[in-house]
Amino acid sequence: LKALTPENVLWMISSPTYGENLANPKTEKWYGTLYERVPLDDARQNQLRTALASDFPELKLPEINDMIATDFELLSEDLQSCVPKDAPQCIALTTTSAGTFSTKVTSWPRPLLQ
Repeated sequence: LKALTPENVLWMISSPTYGENLANPKTEKWYGTLYERVPLDDARQNQLRTALASDFPELKLPEINDMIATDFELLSEDLQSCVPKDAPQCIALTTTSAGTFSTKVTSWPRPLLQ
């Protein structure tokens, strides 16, 4: 939050008619949207500094949510030792099939054709 200063703010003003009021418009290459980059004037920066120095108790960070994961380790070392070395590994997964690979050779019974 300490980095939230008027010098670090990126303002974006969007309006269907805003492009008509631009002094030096540029055109965005994908959608042809008019835009302009201008620095904040001193009056606006002072207004922001005053607002940031004020106390707004209703503006605060949310409580910590215990339901949001913080450990993104895929498989811990102790669990890796439980997985057999010859366990089949999934190498392709689609909505209709799964392809696996295993170093363990097994003989599959052949289906009876009638």
